[in-house]
Amino acid sequence: MSDLTEEQGNRVREILKKNPEASISEITVYAYDDPTMDSRSKEGRSVKKFLLDNKIEYKNRSVFTRDRIELTKEQQEFIENNYKNQHYLDMAKILFKNNDLTHLNLEAREVNKYVETIQKKDPTHLEMNTYVPKERNNNPLGEYFPPRRSDQTLYRINRYLNIGWELEKLKAVQIKQVDTLQRYLNTFSFCYQINTYRRDDDRKLFEDAFIRYTYDKEDLTQEELDQFIVLCTEVVTASTILQQVEDLRQTLRQASEEEEGRNIKMQLNEAISNLQTEYNQCRGRQNKLYKSLVDDRSKKIQERKQENASILNLVQAWKDEERRKSIVHLAEAQKQNLEGEARRLSSMDELKAVIRGIDIDEMVHS
Repeated sequence: MSDLTEEQGNRVREILKKNPEASISEITVYAYDDPTMDSRSKEGRSVKKFLLDNKIEYKNRSVFTRDRIELTKEQQEFIENNYKNQHYLDMAKILFKNNDLTHLNLEAREVNKYVETIQKKDPTHLEMNTYVPKERNNNPLGEYFPPRRSDQTLYRINRYLNIGWELEKLKAVQIKQVDTLQRYLNTFSFCYQINTYRRDDDRKLFEDAFIRYTYDKEDLTQEELDQFIVLCTEVVTASTILQQVEDLRQTLRQASEEEEGRNIKMQLNEAISNLQTEYNQCRGRQNKLYKSLVDDRSKKIQERKQENASILNLVQAWKDEERRKSIVHLAEAQKQNLEGEARRLSSMDELKAVIRGIDIDEMVHS
């Protein structure tokens, strides 16, 4: 039993009621009413023991009072339909609508427990697990960190596309593409999806596909961006299915060499056939989605060109109108100048005399 007194236990419950996010150190300080206490002290260990004795689970320095998780029939059905293609932690996050769940949470452990129950009843899964390549035995990865600087984004572009861009020699359009791709890689939807993958190879494949598809498209809407993310998930899914097919084929070869039972071989062949069908469907979805994105983008670009052409025509027409007005104005000015000169000449006595045939000099000197 814990060394905490009844009053101290009540104070632990009291602070948890006020602040469910309280750390062990904060709980210890409050329980013993001593600001020098922390989780590493003897008193802190007593608080931890009290939490364990009273079935209070703590996570990431926070504590939560939890009851045992009971999966509903709908949740069990979801797991049965998706356990072959999704990690149990990802399913737990979806089922319980909590993206902060970890492998230690009751929800994740309960989902994993049910997955193991299903696997025990699935002979094809048991046989497939007899052969697991070492390179796939990766530990769960940490959180994906997107690039925060232009040089980091450029490194990823060169890594996957091998186009040899240099930061100091980038053109204006390339700088814009790098900056836009960096923004794409920092969106929540992209980071959420890539963090669902538990293998480094899957993350690299997803990032590679996304960068190849979007690095030169700096005008994507959020809807188009989400569609490209879905397209990249299909790329990873197709790769995963092919890996599963290879695993089953390896298991089938081992079973043939060891002269296993005929039923197991039939089950493995059936599982391989089902996976190949699933792969073909995945590739079909991938091609259809890619064609839709390309066609929609081509249409959008064409409409934009037409809009730009209309604007250019308006500008040209405006320039032509300005030129016409200038010419008319110049002609009117010349006309006015001619009329003025004519009036000036018509008012001159000398001109009048010449017109009438009289020589001014003769009249003056006669």
